[in-house]
Amino acid sequence: MVGTVEHPDIRYVVYPVHLDGTPTGARPRLRHDPACSHFEWGDGTVLGTPQPATEEQMQTLRACKACIETRRGPRGDGRYDRKRPQDRRAVSYLQPDDVLDRGL
Repeated sequence: MVGTVEHPDIRYVVYPVHLDGTPTGARPRLRHDPACSHFEWGDGTVLGTPQPATEEQMQTLRACKACIETRRGPRGDGRYDRKRPQDRRAVSYLQPDDVLDRGL
């Protein structure tokens, strides 16, 4: 019996590789979007090659949380957005008194 796959639109896996690009022999641990930033090295190098997940991998591997958040978008409304999630630490929250104190 085939179970329900959470986030079936996230359907790629990347087999782990060493920094020189040779496979480590380990199995993929998560499903990703092809543009997932987990595989970008600081100099722009991409480690590993996204491959379509097998049916078994779709059933057994969780979807990457960063890929889920990217698809969900900043408001969590489920719209597909291939941009990276915004840095939430940079958000400034106003308090009700701030509007009066600052004349906003």
